[in-house]
Amino acid sequence: MPVKQNLKEHFEDGRLDLSMLALTEVPVKDIAAIPKATSLDLSNNRLTSIGKNFPLSLTHLVHLDLARNQLVELPENIGLLVNLKHLDLYSNQLTSLPLSFGNLKTLRWLDLKQNPLMPKLAQIAGPCLDSTQCASAAKNVVELLLMMNKQVEVEKQRRQEQRQKQLEENERKAQELKKKEQQSQKKKNKKGKKNVNGSTKLLDSLGNGDVDSGSSENLIEGKGFESGDELQCNNFDPDSDGFHHNEPLLSSSSSSTTFSNLKTSLKQNKSRKVIHFFSILVKVVIVSVMIVTLGLFILNLLNEDYYNAVRKQLIRGKNQISGYLPKPVVFKFNRMYVTSRKLFWKTANHVGKMSINLIESAQEWYLWISTEETVQAYYEQIKSGWLVLWIRISEIYRTFLGQAAH
Repeated sequence: MPVKQNLKEHFEDGRLDLSMLALTEVPVKDIAAIPKATSLDLSNNRLTSIGKNFPLSLTHLVHLDLARNQLVELPENIGLLVNLKHLDLYSNQLTSLPLSFGNLKTLRWLDLKQNPLMPKLAQIAGPCLDSTQCASAAKNVVELLLMMNKQVEVEKQRRQEQRQKQLEENERKAQELKKKEQQSQKKKNKKGKKNVNGSTKLLDSLGNGDVDSGSSENLIEGKGFESGDELQCNNFDPDSDGFHHNEPLLSSSSSSTTFSNLKTSLKQNKSRKVIHFFSILVKVVIVSVMIVTLGLFILNLLNEDYYNAVRKQLIRGKNQISGYLPKPVVFKFNRMYVTSRKLFWKTANHVGKMSINLIESAQEWYLWISTEETVQAYYEQIKSGWLVLWIRISEIYRTFLGQAAH
């Protein structure tokens, strides 16, 4: 309102007429101060929006005229006007209505003419040329938006349940993974304790010089030595105090050093096996990725629809598998996959361009050979020469066969 006015001067018999006052915003607080005003006329002003506070403060309105303004949208909470029966939105700039419009179950009259509405909404609203058509517009529009609102709520509920299930599934997987890691750690601890106990007994026996047949068997089987280590023992005399051998088995002074060397050898051998296993695994993964990528490239050339379907299935399977793997492993795998894919497509593009260039060159050469008169003349001469040479060779061969027969 360009000049502040006393709104009570515009109030009469429950109707507040604020039309043609060049309003650019609705004086909601001043209107709410007149609770007996159940009919509000804001037509022929310059309103582009009625504000979010309008429905909150004026829920008692029964008749609302917003015709011939510049409204581009209605507030999302317009559905709070639960007592509204008559709504005139003629000649504005509305393209759609908020979903809460479906809550205006008491609406009996609606005019949406001269608005750039979406085709579906304009078809439902109709022309509103008389009271019957305006009443039908109110009923149909409210029912449409109420149905759409229910569908949106159902979809929100479905997504929320799906999100909750996903969170529960992720939590369950995390617990299972943590449980597996704990079990694996327990097994490693038990195995470490067994190795420590065996090593302590071995050192005690070596330090005391009491190496019996059971200890020697453990050493040979790999519990104290590597399978490739040699334990030389020529004879054992039960009447004597120990072993008879070419060289001393282990003296008390060298037992600690020998055991340390054996332990180091065990660790190195285990490290070599782990590195070898991972190198083979990486090679298998790279070759598999290249084969799958080549197959997809060929399938894309033959049938693009099948290629898209197979690609979607592979992506879905990859995502499912990624959920069971640790994040560092998934990150490295994705990085290797992207690198391999870029390298393959880059190579494929180069090969394709080279093939196209070769084919074009071959076509140009063939066209030149087939159209150049000089080349054609040489070709005919060479052809005639080869024909004459073939005839001469055939005659010589027949003469040779005739002489051999005589």
